[in-house]
Amino acid sequence: MIKKEEWVMIKSFHQQGISKSEIGRILGIDRKTVNRYVKSESLPEYKRKSKPSIL
Repeated sequence: MIKKEEWVMIKSFHQQGISKSEIGRILGIDRKTVNRYVKSESLPEYKRKSKPSIL
């Protein structure tokens, strides 16, 4: 999961015309991850699924 600051940087770099591969190299993340966040309109929220009680 990336931080909000990284998501903002991805969007900013993309608007400046930097390639997705280069953004990935700069931030140290995979280009496919960069592509997913470039396409997203907002930072995805992750919710942990609750496990059923063993008892």
